[in-house]
This record gives sequence, C-alpha cells and structure tokens, in this order.
Amino acid sequence: MGQAIALQAPLLPPQIGAKLRVLYDQAPNISKEEVLLVIGRNFGGKRPEDVFEGFEWEPKASASIAQVHRGKIKTVSLLSENLKSDAAKGGEGEMMDVAIKIQKPAIKKQMEWDLFATRGCFWLVEKMFGIPMMWSVDYVERHVRKEVDFINEADNAEKCIRDVQELGEKKLRDNVYVPKVVRQLSTPEVMTAEWIDGIQMTQVINKHSSGNYDEELTTLIELEKEKWWDTREIMDIIMRLFSFQIFETGHVHVIMAKSAARNSSFATPSETATAATTSVGGRGFDLEMSLPGYDYRPDTKWVDPTPAPENIPKVEEIGATGAPLKSASYFIGGVCQEYNEDFMLCKAENRDPEHCLKEGRKVTRCAASVLSKIKANCAEEFEAHWKCLDVNNQEFKSCRKQERVFNECIFTKLGWKKTIPGAPKDQVPIFEKKNPIYQ
Repeated sequence: MGQAIALQAPLLPPQIGAKLRVLYDQAPNISKEEVLLVIGRNFGGKRPEDVFEGFEWEPKASASIAQVHRGKIKTVSLLSENLKSDAAKGGEGEMMDVAIKIQKPAIKKQMEWDLFATRGCFWLVEKMFGIPMMWSVDYVERHVRKEVDFINEADNAEKCIRDVQELGEKKLRDNVYVPKVVRQLSTPEVMTAEWIDGIQMTQVINKHSSGNYDEELTTLIELEKEKWWDTREIMDIIMRLFSFQIFETGHVHVIMAKSAARNSSFATPSETATAATTSVGGRGFDLEMSLPGYDYRPDTKWVDPTPAPENIPKVEEIGATGAPLKSASYFIGGVCQEYNEDFMLCKAENRDPEHCLKEGRKVTRCAASVLSKIKANCAEEFEAHWKCLDVNNQEFKSCRKQERVFNECIFTKLGWKKTIPGAPKDQVPIFEKKNPIYQ
C-alpha cells in the first residue's frame, strides 16, 4: 500500500513522498537465520557459501516480498549439471557478480491474510457504494500469487529479452538491457541474476542537495545541462519500451534500460547515460520522472522524435474515450471489417510500422466515419448507452435496456445490425434476450 501511495509523489508533500520512497528498497531486512532457512530449503540444506563463490550478508536492497544480496559465481559453474560440483570447483572460469533475490519466508502466509482482507474490503465497497469491485478479486489474487513465484519471474525476464531482441525496433535493441537469469541457481524462492551497476536518479539528487525540495529539482536540471543524462531521451526510451510491450507483444515486464554507467558505480559527465538505474531488487525502473517541473523548458520547442514521413497524409485522431468506443465497437467492427482485416494481414507480412501506415489510416478513417454517422442519427441513444457503460465498469450486462434502444435506432436509421463474431447462429443473441440466465 505504501509503495502505491509513493507512486503519487507529485500529489503529496515532498516530506511524505521521501518517507514512503524507502519502501521501494529499504524495507526491514530479514535475519541471517531466515536467510539460512530459505537458502537451505531451496538448495538441499546448503549454506550460501556452499552455493555461491561469494555472498554478502548485508542486503543491498529490501522490499516487501524479498531482499537482494550481492554474490559471486564462477561462470564455469553455469555449465555444470550439479551446483558447485567438483568439476565446477576445479574448473577455470571467470568470476561473475550476481544479484541474489531471496524471498522473505513469512510473505506467503501473510499474503493469504492480505488477500482475504482485500476480498472483504472489495465486497464491502461494492455493497455499500454500488461500485463493481468483486469482478477483479480473482484476477488480483491470481497475479499476486504469481508474484511470489520467482521461476515465473525468471520466465518473464527471459521472454522479455527475446521480445526486445527479436521483435523490438533498433532503438530498443540498442538501449534496453535485461539482466540474464542464472537458471541453475534460481528456485521459486531464490532468483539469481546478472548484477548490473547503475545510478538511480534519486540517488544522484540526494548526493547533491541539502534536503531542500526546490534545490533537489534545480540540481536535477543542472546535472542534465552538464550532460549527465538527457531526461527526454530517457523518457522516450521508457515510453517506447512500454508501448512496445503493451501494444506489440502484450507481455509487460518491468525491466531496465542500459546505462553508460552499467559497469561502474557512477557515470562521468562525458559518459552521457541514456538511463540510470540499478538491478538490485529486480524492480527495474525506479526513476522519479514525475517530479513536478522536471521537464519545464520554456526556451525549447518540443519536436516529435519520430514524425511520419511527409508523403503520408495526416489523419485526425478519433479522440473518444473508452466507454463511447466500447458502445460503438460492434458497429465499428462490422462496418470496418474489410479494412481491419487488410491492416492485420499487412502487419503479419511486415512488422515495420511504416509499412502499414496506409492501411492503418483507412481503419482510423472508417472508425471516425462510423462514429460520425452514429452521432448524427442516434446521438441521444448513443449517449445514454455509453454513459451507462461509463458508470458500470463498462459491462454490457448492466446496460441491456439502453443497449436495446440504441441498437434499434441504429438498425432503423442506418441499417446496421449488431452481431457477435463466433456466436451460434441458431440461438437468440445474449443482448436480445429479455431475461438471460447468464448475462
């Protein structure tokens, strides 16, 4: 909860934000005995020094679920079937620094109580205020449980590596780095990964300020002017990365961007870092890019870093929010089916975004045309339906009455009939049933 509140730093007094930020990587540590317990039950009763060539007992970071220790392994041991086998011990191999993420032993028990309390709170809010909440409980519980499975985290990290290197654009391939996971030394409760040094921008701010919030902000901007880094470049990479994961692969994993300082504890002014973070904790980006005014440059005009070619005609964005688009979605899908399919075939042939601009422009124009005709002919019915969706978590089942009136208007005036792709043709559609058992 504290981490979630800390993310809203711009809305809080700076003193409160500073106190809450310690929850990211400065939470209370578990004891040495508990570390021995977790290592022992995951590596056949062995101690850390029996598993790793080196192990620092003082954790480098500690969050709510786990804490991270720095260690060393021999790269030759990664080729061994058995950890620390005689062959691996005697083999010649380079020493490799690793981050050892150790799960706190009480977290699984505490997590179940927390999930039970969450379910109760969601139920209470839904009953008292009529806000739909229970629909999300199973999803939340399922994914929170996955978060304490470090094998799942390792799988996600490796998938992210493949996605960026095989599907990402050149700027991502050149500037995004995901620490490699050491599979032979990773279990559901312990994950070992390559250690990457770097700088959190907040750390640099603290080193160069007296604690005054205004001075901290000024220092950040001054360091940027001295070419320590370029916040625009950092944010461009971050936004490209998350957009790529959300819209291209559908697999979102919080990872880190490569820094010019990845092999040193601090970058020099000549080594302009395109990003600055550290791999401890495996949390990825921990950049305080939401500091108020960090991007205020009245003397600089913003320039789109990736403008469309001049020969590509411009198309106005539709500018609609989620509820209106969902209300009209089946009509957009039906009327624009030909353009949609053409665009998807184009994307399958060539993943270069520029290759399908023409086809994508047709889809946008078609959708805009459908919305314009709906507003011109059934504005009142359309508004009643999408406003109902907007206050009912965008669930069709809660707005069937308004939907029937809307659908009837569209059919009468435009001749369009709502159809659900793949629905049985010999059955009455769910949205036309008067008293459906399952809505």
